[in-house]
Amino acid sequence: MVAHARTHPRRPHRQAPLGVRLFSYLNTDPADPRNIAEYGGGALLDIGCYPVKTSRFVFGDEPERVFACIERDPSFKTDRLTSAILEFPTGQCIFTSSTQLVAYQKMQFFGTEGRIDIEIPFNAPTDKPARIFIDNGKELYADGSAITESFPVCNQYTIQGDLFSQAIRENKEVPIPWKMPSATWRSLTRSSAPPNPATGKFPSLSNLYPMPFARIGLP
Repeated sequence: MVAHARTHPRRPHRQAPLGVRLFSYLNTDPADPRNIAEYGGGALLDIGCYPVKTSRFVFGDEPERVFACIERDPSFKTDRLTSAILEFPTGQCIFTSSTQLVAYQKMQFFGTEGRIDIEIPFNAPTDKPARIFIDNGKELYADGSAITESFPVCNQYTIQGDLFSQAIRENKEVPIPWKMPSATWRSLTRSSAPPNPATGKFPSLSNLYPMPFARIGLP
């Protein structure tokens, strides 16, 4: 689902106290599966998984708490706008995903001495160099202190397919083991889980079992 972002050579740097992400597109077609609740449609499950997976990768850990605000389409009954805060042991992730906003992708990581801005983080072009912008914050106007780092043109989907094929042929572990999407599902489920009315506390991640994987016997 989001494995191709991990297999692109331009992988984000690990460890950042704050990550900010935005992923959106405009789709109001009632026949599109992404707008059908029974098919698992909606912004959170379709593209919210990208910032969740990326945050888990960058922080190298699992979120301890998740808070979310969800706006549902009155006709489709799917979430068309979801914003969430993921609290990790060493920082926070803030992200918004939407199926009814102008198409846009942005991923930024903030530390005490600098910022990394990743251009088109999830669907990197296959005919243009991928770029990131590194900024120490000394010149705020027009990102005047930012420097650009470019990466050679590649097709991340081809790389993903080649690595998977190689793992099968050589009987090695696949590049994206099942435990990774399983953990992402736990975080996504947590995003829409209400607090316990008696205690006011949100449920533990360990109590939110990843049902789609449970059906096929995966942890």
